[in-house]
Amino acid sequence: MGTYSFNTFCPRCGNSAYAEGHTRIPEEFLSCRFCGYSAGSKVDREKLVEGQPPPEPEKFETRAGGAYFIQRRSGGGEWGHLEGQNNLPLDWEKVINWFQEILKDRDVDSNESYLTKWDEENRRVVILAGNPKLRIGDECPLDCPENCYERDPNEWPEECPRGLTK
Repeated sequence: MGTYSFNTFCPRCGNSAYAEGHTRIPEEFLSCRFCGYSAGSKVDREKLVEGQPPPEPEKFETRAGGAYFIQRRSGGGEWGHLEGQNNLPLDWEKVINWFQEILKDRDVDSNESYLTKWDEENRRVVILAGNPKLRIGDECPLDCPENCYERDPNEWPEECPRGLTK
């Protein structure tokens, strides 16, 4: 089965997002490692019949409350979306305490790890811990003269046209 992947922009926060899909099955996935948004389409693999067209994919969208990235000094890392269980809101105090405990691990690079929260009311990402470095190969789709993707979030202008915060 052929697959493809590329960097794109998150439709919710406008930051770099990762997209991937399959060339023979109509499945696509998009994940934002900054605000936690994910969406795509997935085929029920049990209904695939060789020689027949694949069934219609089921679309999904996850509006997670945030995201995290944990960089290991020994190599590699892990990231994930933050969601409350059973559609309940997240207990942010517990999430922050969990992340602070992770940062105590000697193998965790705290300079490269981060924790974010999506502020739905103000439609922006809030950095709770760490220093996410937002980079993408493409230029900002807003034709912004600030070129934030090439800069540290602490150097962003006060009024970002995307509504991002420091």
